[in-house]
Order: sequence, then structure tokens, then C-alpha cells
Amino acid sequence: MNVDKKLGTNIIQSITKDLQEISGLNLTIGANGHLIYDVDENGKPISNGGSEEARNLITSAISNLTVLKVGYNKSKSYSAGSGIVLSDNQIQGFINGTSSDLDKRTLGYGMVFLHEIDHSTVGSGNVDSKTLGTTGDVVDRMNKIRAQMGFSWGQRLSYPSYQLSPFSKESYLPFSRTALNSLNTGLISLNSTIRVIR
Repeated sequence: MNVDKKLGTNIIQSITKDLQEISGLNLTIGANGHLIYDVDENGKPISNGGSEEARNLITSAISNLTVLKVGYNKSKSYSAGSGIVLSDNQIQGFINGTSSDLDKRTLGYGMVFLHEIDHSTVGSGNVDSKTLGTTGDVVDRMNKIRAQMGFSWGQRLSYPSYQLSPFSKESYLPFSRTALNSLNTGLISLNSTIRVIR
């Protein structure tokens, strides 16, 4: 919240809105700055659709005894121990670079937030593959969330992005088999990709 005041941004609002849509939970920021969700009379999370996998990840992170610290970085999102750092510049670049056949939230504020939580010790602590054309446990979990959200969310098929020219500042993430096959042959796919500016 302090970052939003300092930079004149709406990062917290963007994350919360995306997380609500993805998880189906009614989320708010409590007086202590912690994310909270509405529960029924039995203490169970109240959900309104969305992804069960995302709901489980969020409720598990909130109930974890280790408090997840969230920070800001201008250029890159990442996780370290029990903290995550988010970059609105990077995330907005993902959103702007999303091909028209994919939902803009495919790698938006909520999905990047969930991805980094799962990398942290509050999540699974797993790492992703460094091999082009492969994913890893965290991306696989995010793909499960995407599958529960619908076809237009695609499936990320490579953790590393494809840089087709060593001189280019652009690289591409495939979200379909067709896009992956195109990138593997050195061609840019205009569908089911997210363009990444380095």
C-alpha cells in the first residue's frame, strides 16, 4: 500500500481484483495490511466460482504461520525465502504483450502473484525449469489454475522465454502446442503467445 502511495499506482488494487476473479474469494486488505477472505458461519471460505487450485493456494498462504512479505521492484518480479517482489512494469509488459486470443490475466497481476507465492517458502518452494520448452512444478500448478479458468487462459509450455535473435530485445512465451512448435522452428507465433520485452 505504501508503494501505491509513493508511486501513485494501483498495484494492490490490481492484484486483489485479479485474485478475486481467479479464486472466487472475496478478498480485502485488513487493518494490519494482511490479505483476508470472507468465511461462512462454519469458518469455511466463501467462494463464487473461479479456480479451486488458486483458492487453495491463497487460503493456505494466508493461514501459514510464516507471514509472506511483499515488496516492489521496478524491473523484475521474483521470490526469495518467505518474501516476494513484484514489478508492475514487468507485469504490465506481460499484459500488453498478450496475444489477442488469450485472456489478458493469463500472466497478469494475480497470476504473477500466485506464481511467486508458490516459489516462496509459504508456497511449495519449488523452482521452474531452465530448459527451453519445459516448465517445472510451479508453472504446472499455474497451468492447473489456467485450465480451471478456461480455454482462453492457455497453458504455458516453457518457463524460459524464446529469444529468436541474439540482438532482439523481445522474447516469447508459448501458451499452446502450435505456438511452441512455431517457436521451436524459429518462427514467431501471433497466437497463444506473450511477448516479453527485456
